[in-house]
Amino acid sequence: MYVIKAKYISGILFTVLLIALFNSCSEDDGVSEESPISTIPTVSSPSVMDYNNYGNSADIRIQFRLNGNTDNLVSLKLFISKAASEVSEEDIASSETFVSLDINPEYDFQLDSMIRDMDGDAITENINYSIHLLLTSSDEEDVRTLGELSIADEIVVTTPTLDRNTTVGEDIIIGEDNTVYVCNAGDNPGTIFKIENDQQVSVLTNEVEGSWQVNFDNNGNLLVGGENQYLVLLDNGETSILNSLKGSSTFDNDGYMYVVDYVSGGSTIFRVSPENDIEEWLTDPRLDGPVNIHYDEIRDRFYVTNWDAGSILIIDKQKNITTLIETEHSFGHSTFREDRFFVTSYFGHVVLEISLDGEIVTTIGSFVDGNSDGKANEASFSLPNGIGITPDGTAVYVSCFGGPIRKIIL
Repeated sequence: MYVIKAKYISGILFTVLLIALFNSCSEDDGVSEESPISTIPTVSSPSVMDYNNYGNSADIRIQFRLNGNTDNLVSLKLFISKAASEVSEEDIASSETFVSLDINPEYDFQLDSMIRDMDGDAITENINYSIHLLLTSSDEEDVRTLGELSIADEIVVTTPTLDRNTTVGEDIIIGEDNTVYVCNAGDNPGTIFKIENDQQVSVLTNEVEGSWQVNFDNNGNLLVGGENQYLVLLDNGETSILNSLKGSSTFDNDGYMYVVDYVSGGSTIFRVSPENDIEEWLTDPRLDGPVNIHYDEIRDRFYVTNWDAGSILIIDKQKNITTLIETEHSFGHSTFREDRFFVTSYFGHVVLEISLDGEIVTTIGSFVDGNSDGKANEASFSLPNGIGITPDGTAVYVSCFGGPIRKIIL
């Protein structure tokens, strides 16, 4: 009896298991449930940064990518909230203060100056903000936070987004309309680029052999220091010969042109009269290794920056020479405006702001070889060389040798 009972019980258990398995399969017809596929693209490479020093929303630069099919997106809206405020997805979705964005795979833009946050307040300095996206498709919506930032009046290094790949490395001059002119001696014959609105790039000429200096004369003509001569660059891209000199130039209040030439290794300042007569105005061993010469029209004197000595010399009209500053840096190009210099330290990978008191006021860069944007002490440069300051003194442009154009917002 015991054996029969055991077999009987085993049969019952087996039958119960079969019934349970059958019922389980019948409930889902053999198909497991899966999560629905989202129609919202993912967001990658988000970046929000303090890009200018206007003190409002025009300071904000935003970058991100949409990954996946964007055809299902109905709208894309950008919201700004105070970081201290706790806002929910429902708060964002119901807010009427937003910026509508066209739907594209990739974004890199600056906001207008009159954007307000979700409380209706104007964007201003010294407040932490959060940047949000509301992505809406035909059947769902999702909120993504791109990041936080605080707008501050501080020096920021950026990389303009140009409409063509442009590698440069030599002198920069900036026109009254903030158009940037930069030469590249790495090309032979040399190329002169024109950059407008931090975006549009055009080639003025690529036939100035060995170009490494650009400047304006007192009449606004663009001059280029070539391999064997100084040239005037005409509007049609052609050139005319100005004189047989080369190197860095400046003009005094009387229309005389002064030239120094590092390439020749000379220690002479040449002077060219308005009638184009050339003379050796001053020769001194302390001038050996000159990169740039600047005229101070307020104080009626000259400054010469020197690669070899890492120095800036002051030369008055009586040809007296004094040393403003001497450093351990190898100075690349320099620019001067009213009462301060900005000088590139080629091997130091930084830009120096130097006062007329001979003090290094600001060091821009982290002494690291690289091309990272950011605040003055966080950004990096790679072999910074050419440099120019805007007419209003609010920004400096830097050419990194064989690399991109950088912009320093002061």
